Amino acid sequence: MQQMTDTNLYDIKSEHYYTCEREEMLAFVPVGAKTILDIGCGDGSFAGILKARNQAEVWGVELMQVSGEKAIPKLDKLMVGEVEQYINELPDNYFDAITCNDVLEHILEAENLLLQLKSKLKSGGVLVSSIPNMRYLNNLIHVLFEKDFRYEESGIRDQTHVRFYTQKSIIAMFERTGYKVEKSVGINPTKSMRYYIYRMLLPFIFGSDTKFVQVATVAVKI
Repeated sequence: MQQMTDTNLYDIKSEHYYTCEREEMLAFVPVGAKTILDIGCGDGSFAGILKARNQAEVWGVELMQVSGEKAIPKLDKLMVGEVEQYINELPDNYFDAITCNDVLEHILEAENLLLQLKSKLKSGGVLVSSIPNMRYLNNLIHVLFEKDFRYEESGIRDQTHVRFYTQKSIIAMFERTGYKVEKSVGINPTKSMRYYIYRMLLPFIFGSDTKFVQVATVAVKI
């Protein structure tokens, strides 16, 4: 079993955890994509927006039954459960885009999943991901100055995360699995003045990447 499936941990999460529209990720999905697979689609909020904007056929995969049921009317096809169990049911060379918004950090064998998903993309298709940034300012302060690593219900140290990434390691992961990284940028920047203070005092530790909660990546099948 590749994905963490302690449903007690997932069940106690707030409803918002499964209802994020993630509008900041829309810019990374090509407008011309007409067949899209949204992995970790939650209640289908993001997938529904994509479907309307692109006039696309959108499939979804969602781990949780309750949120998945809410996604059914918004999607063309929905699969409930771990994405790994549906790999063989997904058509090869079919999707223009696959989206993974805050998903890969929950997958134990993430690189194996990326290799499998590559065959589901058309030539030149893209895999778009949002992944929490381990080097986010507040997380670095927690680790370096508080000298702790305390898991939380959500965020960088979400108790359901089994992998942790930096922007550099994200790029390397996609390159190792045979993708070409077309774009990799920080998203959801902090508004805290602490960022600018720490950047001035310790620029080599608190680099520009520490400003962002997540990293958005567009990786092309090659």
